[in-house]
Amino acid sequence: MKRVLSVFLTVAMLLCLPVTTFAAEVEESQPSACTVHTLDELKAALAAATNGDSIAIADCIVISDETVSSDKAVKIVRSNGFTGNMFVLGNQGGLSGLTIEDMTADFVNTVTVAIDTENAVIERCSFSGSSANLVMFIVACGNATIADSSFQTNGGLALSIPVPAAAVTFRNCTITDFTLPDGESAISNNGTLTLEQSKVYGNTGGIVNSGTLTVRASEIHGNGNSDITNRGQLNLAESSGDRLLYNAATGEQLSLPLSEYTDTATLLFLTEQEAADRFKPAPAPAPEPTPEPTPTPDNDDDDTPPVSRPSRPSRPAVSKPKPTAKAAQSNQTELSLFDF
Repeated sequence: MKRVLSVFLTVAMLLCLPVTTFAAEVEESQPSACTVHTLDELKAALAAATNGDSIAIADCIVISDETVSSDKAVKIVRSNGFTGNMFVLGNQGGLSGLTIEDMTADFVNTVTVAIDTENAVIERCSFSGSSANLVMFIVACGNATIADSSFQTNGGLALSIPVPAAAVTFRNCTITDFTLPDGESAISNNGTLTLEQSKVYGNTGGIVNSGTLTVRASEIHGNGNSDITNRGQLNLAESSGDRLLYNAATGEQLSLPLSEYTDTATLLFLTEQEAADRFKPAPAPAPEPTPEPTPTPDNDDDDTPPVSRPSRPSRPAVSKPKPTAKAAQSNQTELSLFDF
């Protein structure tokens, strides 16, 4: 009996081992969240994080002369109530491999490249937001390279270059699903922007250029009524995929490449069929109908009953008396007097 009980207990213990181990694994894999205020706290949090964790930024983190990077599936978010820059990049400052979600505040910047900065780098990063909030993911006031990154779902801008002296290279990146309230563009350039091997599509607007824009081997299409709004200088090496370039106002097809194009124009990349549908002539207006003559009423066909007038009463006949012999003699006498 003791032997049977011992075997039973041993089997029970063996059966419990996987359950205990599984429970411990589940507990360890639960995502965690922490809040950081400084660069050192951020680096420590990234080192300790596991896939699925999130780190909330509660104060502006300035990065210069180093790159903050991660290869983990860790989400960087904005702490509730914090409305400042999440990151400011100075000389040689960089971000690499981060998944950044900024959707809890309005009219804020996620990353700002400080003015006069040289060689800031943002690479292999993913930016996402909310169409309900106006967020500027990157505001570049200095020189920077942005590469191998994606930007999606935002009510603000993916990239703003407000300073004429700033130069940005935007390489192998994708921008999609930006819905700005008045149809504005996802990129605003007042400096020098080079767009290479990138895709900008499915937004309320593409790029508005008031500086110098150079586009190479990129696809820009399906951005509302404007893929490129040019108010500065545009250099365009080739077409966007199988699409041709058209002036949105006139329907004119522009020959590529464009070099130092300075016309103020709204440009669209369209397939030939899309262009035919968009710029087809408006149908001729229908001629004015000839007015029908007003018919003259026909008295014969007048169905109005005649107006009856009361007839005059007839006068009774008056009988004249027959002349007597004496009257006849008198008349004869008068006639005789006139004869003489």
